[in-house]
Amino acid sequence: MDTKPTMQVAHGTAETSAMPPHSAEPEVQDKRKKMLVAVSFILAIAIMLCFCVTIVAEIIDKINGGSGRPAFSNGPVKYIEESYSSDDVHKGDLILVKEGYKYSFPSDDDIVQILANKNSSYIVRNGNQTLDANTLEQFNKFMIALEADTGFSDVQIYNGYRSYETQRDKYEGYEDEVKAGYSEHHTGTAFDINIYVSANYFKKLTDNPEVYNYIISNAHKYGFIDRYPDAKKDITGVEHDFTMKETSRPTHLRYVGYAHAYYMSQNDLCLEEYLDELRTNYSYEGKHLNFVGDNGNTYEVYYVASSAEQTKVPVPTNYDYTVSGDNMNGFIVTVCTSAKG
Repeated sequence: MDTKPTMQVAHGTAETSAMPPHSAEPEVQDKRKKMLVAVSFILAIAIMLCFCVTIVAEIIDKINGGSGRPAFSNGPVKYIEESYSSDDVHKGDLILVKEGYKYSFPSDDDIVQILANKNSSYIVRNGNQTLDANTLEQFNKFMIALEADTGFSDVQIYNGYRSYETQRDKYEGYEDEVKAGYSEHHTGTAFDINIYVSANYFKKLTDNPEVYNYIISNAHKYGFIDRYPDAKKDITGVEHDFTMKETSRPTHLRYVGYAHAYYMSQNDLCLEEYLDELRTNYSYEGKHLNFVGDNGNTYEVYYVASSAEQTKVPVPTNYDYTVSGDNMNGFIVTVCTSAKG
């Protein structure tokens, strides 16, 4: 009889001290909200870091001239070896011809008359002017674009290909300061341009800033470089503002091919600097030069030092490529890493 009230008191005490069934839910919900906010913040930071890393990588790649490897459209480059003779070192669009680097005059030059193969978008000084066939084909395309974009069709081409005898006569007649055998004009891939006014009157290309800027800015699209820029005269050895018969040197263009012209223009390199960079930094055995052109194609370029008689040059089996000597000590292989064909 006496224990019953005690049990009631104990039961009553237990009921009085118990927490209400839903009193902890606001704290739990608040903790969940804080956790979600923290997770969202961490995710946002992670996304921003990934974005920053990507941007920095692209900037570094541009600073390095596109040295990172682009995604190849036809899989990794697969190589085989082709044999090139010691004579082949002196052939190709990238050969250096100047004092100290004599031209070898190969028998397979494809020299054509300009007058018989030009279009109406420019002028040739006379019917004696000749040029390498592919160089002329690209210049024709260039001048069509110039006329279409500016309406100008009075660019005049002259001083194209020169034989050894022609250059000798010009040197001995004080018309040119370069000895026979050491002129880029021997290659057929170099020529001068100015502005035609009348039969006996011409202007420098720089006298028409619009046309000059268009040509310098767009030359790479057709494989050309301004061979002797003023800022590089200490390297090229040629002052842009001096010749023996003219008061100022005409604009001198040289064909080297799109990929090389693009890279040189983007990195402010003359031909001497570019060839030195390839030999020093981009051998076949080491890192290759990789970049994307403004035509959307990707390119891989590397250098192979020549041997005494025969040189085994690794070339791709699954991509289009070209091989050029440098007229010094090796070969430059240029691969277009877009799908072959």
